[in-house]
Amino acid sequence: MTKPTLLVEVVFLSPEHGGRQAPPVLGTSAEYRPHLVVQDRSVRDAHMRGNVVDEEYLGVSFVEGPEKLDFGVPVSCLVRLNYFPEVGYADLREGASFTVREGVRVVAHGTVLERRSAG
Repeated sequence: MTKPTLLVEVVFLSPEHGGRQAPPVLGTSAEYRPHLVVQDRSVRDAHMRGNVVDEEYLGVSFVEGPEKLDFGVPVSCLVRLNYFPEVGYADLREGASFTVREGVRVVAHGTVLERRSAG
């Protein structure tokens, strides 16, 4: 079964803003597999309850995007919903804001532009 995808606009953060040392490779030859957390794009720290992350992490794969990225510049990308239908991705609907996570670190933020059905 082919998984549904989302067209998103995402902005990767520079190291000075808590992001990665180098932007990820998003082209078709690589597959970047972070998590998305539906929340305001201004969030920069994980919400913790004691020593436990208290947020819903949604596993995705960036399957299409520009070969070259610059920090702070919005880009359109296609992401696959890796664990659909076992995991609910209903909150990732058109207009939803999210952060991109590598572990608890926020490395980018974005907005869902379009949700596409499995094809």
